[in-house]
Amino acid sequence: MLAETVAIVATAAAVGSFVFAGWQSRELANQTRFSNQLAATNAMRESLMDLHESLSVFLEQPELRAYFYQGVEPPSDRLEQARVETLAEMLADCLDASLQTARELPAFGSARDRASRGRSADVPLSRRRKATRNDRTCLL
Repeated sequence: MLAETVAIVATAAAVGSFVFAGWQSRELANQTRFSNQLAATNAMRESLMDLHESLSVFLEQPELRAYFYQGVEPPSDRLEQARVETLAEMLADCLDASLQTARELPAFGSARDRASRGRSADVPLSRRRKATRNDRTCLL
């Protein structure tokens, strides 16, 4: 009788430890997922801040905007041409850094989730626009 009681208690303790280990594993996975999402969010925020810093040049020198958004031919003046080229390089660097960040950091959710929210690059633009109108969470 004592041996049976000890065996039952030992079995219950073993089952309890397996359940606890499973719970710990699930919590670790959740914390890891949260940390990865936070890292991705911070990296994207940093990319946006870099882009805003580069775009602020248009506030300081609005005459440069026409070269980028209105199809105006590059200036013949060497100084003006250097300013336009420097701004173009800054914007290209922002794009490059953002693309590198997107490649290196883990994605939010599964590929199927991104596609349903319109974040997948292989989803046609018309479908992404429709998804954006129907699901505002894709803007987050």
